[in-house]
Amino acid sequence: MENETKEKYMHEGYTLISEKKYEEAIEKFDKAIEIDPNFLEALAFKGNALFMKGNHEDALEYYDKTLDLEPNLGAIWFNKGVALQNLDRNVEANESFQKAMELEPSLFE
Repeated sequence: MENETKEKYMHEGYTLISEKKYEEAIEKFDKAIEIDPNFLEALAFKGNALFMKGNHEDALEYYDKTLDLEPNLGAIWFNKGVALQNLDRNVEANESFQKAMELEPSLFE
């Protein structure tokens, strides 16, 4: 039951992102994270929704939480790099892009 519910919130949040309803999506991801604080997909997509809202600093927090749990996600390292770049933190951004390149070179093709 718990898994179904968190997946349901995840799906709803993903749909809301595709409709550019970022604040509502964040609320759905928060509900999924409340059920499972280590739900990688919800943490990552909350970061994405925050990023799309232009809230790059908060997006970084959720990208870092995701990477703390699973450090081998090249796409999250890439997203983190873009967020850092938007904050003019270029040295850190380049480090994130380098890590993304090591893990998932196809992101740069």
